[in-house]
Amino acid sequence: RRATLTRLVCSSSDPGLSHPTLPPGLLMLETSGSATLTPRQACTIESGASKSGMVVNLVMTSSILDLSDNTTCHLFTAISNINFFTINITTVAEGTILEQFFKDDLLNKSAYKVEHTADVLRLLLVYTYGGLYMDLDYVVL
Repeated sequence: RRATLTRLVCSSSDPGLSHPTLPPGLLMLETSGSATLTPRQACTIESGASKSGMVVNLVMTSSILDLSDNTTCHLFTAISNINFFTINITTVAEGTILEQFFKDDLLNKSAYKVEHTADVLRLLLVYTYGGLYMDLDYVVL
């Protein structure tokens, strides 16, 4: 089953934008809950978009994208083959082997919530949508 990933919106965007599926391409995750990207993360995303010839799908656990940050704003406004998504993990996990894991709230009880969120999302998104996963500390040459 495929759950809907909703496109991140800022105050000037239409909050009704959504994508029923994740387009094929590179998959990257930002799971700290931050609404901005670090320069290192931005470098990874930009190199993936410019050097791989593929669409970059950045999935974030933050429900907003803070465009007051210059690095984040540049990626969002200037590079057309980068898609920004937020995710409802519970919804994406429905109908998968990980559904009960989220229903039992085991992730929120973890001492390593950010790391475990990233681990589970990697598995879940690649299994559900396919694509090529990359961490946000790689550079595509």
